[in-house]
Amino acid sequence: MIKEKPRAWHDLLPEALWAYRVSKRSATGTSPYTLTYRHDAIVPMELRVRSLRVTERPG
Repeated sequence: MIKEKPRAWHDLLPEALWAYRVSKRSATGTSPYTLTYRHDAIVPMELRVRSLRVTERPG
């Protein structure tokens, strides 16, 4: 992403950090976000569109 727009790295940083926080790690099998908040991260679009993951989630 940064290679395509090297001067816009500061605009892409929040997206890259979010992706890092919510991606699963091989050592724990879960993401740091899930370990901290005990829930999977959901992007706002999933709430509007009602993705399968949101629809089938218990509770």
